[in-house]
Amino acid sequence: MDPAKKFPCFSRLFGVSNSGKVPLYLTLLRPGAEASEAVDRIRDALNSSGALTEIVALLQDVNWRAQLVGAVALLVGERKPELLKALWDAADQGSWVSPQLAAVASMVDSEFEEHARRRLEARCPINSSRLVGLDWAHRHFAAGPESVSTHSAKLLSALVALTQVRLGDVDWLKQLRKADDVQGMLRTDIDNGGAIAEAWLSAMTTLADVAPAD
Repeated sequence: MDPAKKFPCFSRLFGVSNSGKVPLYLTLLRPGAEASEAVDRIRDALNSSGALTEIVALLQDVNWRAQLVGAVALLVGERKPELLKALWDAADQGSWVSPQLAAVASMVDSEFEEHARRRLEARCPINSSRLVGLDWAHRHFAAGPESVSTHSAKLLSALVALTQVRLGDVDWLKQLRKADDVQGMLRTDIDNGGAIAEAWLSAMTTLADVAPAD
């Protein structure tokens, strides 16, 4: 189904930018100056009736494009428990944009340390139930080309980096990073999820002018 019809409050995000060069949601992937238009459209959408319900639906979608829009909507809008749960669930499913989702969580979730630590200590297991039943082509389009193990490494790398940014070099994180299996997962993170998460967080929080949850 056309995402513009599936998510009417956020339909403009799935059209082209004012430059006419790329879909508007795509400017949020590596946000630069052009992403300010997408952020403005998301803020406009948040005034629509049904927007909060659609944010949950965006994050529950199997497609990373919808998840990215939902995550930025959560970053610049209300931070309700059901939205936070949907955000973490999306990160856990093996999303291609898990570093961006985790970056939003580090800003909006006042219990980020607890939630990140639990995943890191479990080595970021991926729940692929949403993707079960999709053929290869649809799965590749929705979640990216990576395997489950690669998704785990990417999310783990992102959460390690974001925890360092948010909390500093806390003792439990220092000990965790020394573990042989964690070192192995960081080495196999071919996408460098930690660097993606840090760069995206820095760019987006400046662009959107948002502050972390207390």
